[in-house]
Amino acid sequence: MKPGPDHSAAGAALTELIVSAYLLHGPIVRIGDAQSRPYGLSAARWQLLSLIAEGPATMATLARSLGLRRQAVRPTVAALREDGLVELVDNEHHRRAPLVRITAAGEDVLEALGAVQTEWANTVAESLSTRELEHASRTLAALGAEIRRRSRELA
Repeated sequence: MKPGPDHSAAGAALTELIVSAYLLHGPIVRIGDAQSRPYGLSAARWQLLSLIAEGPATMATLARSLGLRRQAVRPTVAALREDGLVELVDNEHHRRAPLVRITAAGEDVLEALGAVQTEWANTVAESLSTRELEHASRTLAALGAEIRRRSRELA
């Protein structure tokens, strides 16, 4: 989608940014899959495992964090659990909604993947300035917050 004549300057810039971000998704997933494959993961499993590493959470909470439905997260959690990377533990606040918690094996995998990702990121970042990257990161974070806020209004 290209900005049209009715876009404001900011609206046109936002549209171009969204298109650029959208076009990055496929390559980023392919790179994530390639980096995580030696550890028996996919980019999606890596992403979810990283989120679980932040602290135990219910499947519903994990799904909301990723902008997904609980039913979409359940099979990935099951696969991570089968591989011994996460476990389900009792939730004192909700008997029927266990917490998903990372295991020591899961932490080991994330540590190894962290080293792989660090080397990759350092190499890719060589062609850009730290200032540009920090500005882009702040901009995407602010845009993401605004888009999430507006998407909740639609529900």
